[in-house]
Amino acid sequence: MTEDIGNKIIENVLVDAHGEWNDHTFITITVPKDMWLSSNDRRYWVNKADRTKLLRALGFFEARSQVRGLRFERANVSVAVAYPRNGRADPPNSYPTVKAILDGFTDAHLWDDDDSEHVVKTSFTRHPEPTRIQGVHALYFHLTGIIA
Repeated sequence: MTEDIGNKIIENVLVDAHGEWNDHTFITITVPKDMWLSSNDRRYWVNKADRTKLLRALGFFEARSQVRGLRFERANVSVAVAYPRNGRADPPNSYPTVKAILDGFTDAHLWDDDDSEHVVKTSFTRHPEPTRIQGVHALYFHLTGIIA
């Protein structure tokens, strides 16, 4: 049985409670079709605002449940986007969804802010495997701590 003993930042280096340097973590989030936002969307702004609010809350709750107690002083974020099926895709078009989720990570205190001082780089790739569920995307976040 694993015990949640927490993590802390010492001199800008993420250290777990055993004194081991923990430089990265993964968070996986499944996004249903009715919440997905794309840079190519031409939605009415009210609908987009509602989805953004839901995605932000999703990011908050997933961060709290998957990496409770983890905190980065500075981090790089890599996002692998899994699409419902194979075919042409443009992973950076997922930015509106990813941005709302990153705001949720900020609300969950993974870092002080998601500005360029704390989240130094955000990159996008395509996940090699599709979700195989119609309309459902999966986002695989790889958060890597930066030693200043």
